[in-house]
Amino acid sequence: WVSTVDWLMGANLADSASWDRARGLVDADNLALYLAAEIWAGNCDWPANNLRVWRQRGGPSPWRFMLYDLDGGLGGFCGSSDEDRKS
Repeated sequence: WVSTVDWLMGANLADSASWDRARGLVDADNLALYLAAEIWAGNCDWPANNLRVWRQRGGPSPWRFMLYDLDGGLGGFCGSSDEDRKS
């Protein structure tokens, strides 16, 4: 995962070859759903914490994201999620 992030940070994703490679490294549809869920929940303990990624072993497989530890969302210990979503 670290090497994937390092590559992504330096990649020019405006280049179609780099974009295609990025789509092979990370499941973009899964990432979009993951980001939407974290943002909707208003998870204030993310993205600096509670980030979990996985992929299948034994061959090329894109990284996927999973929801993990959402106690900082939906009005958990960070206040009202309703107010956060309105801003």
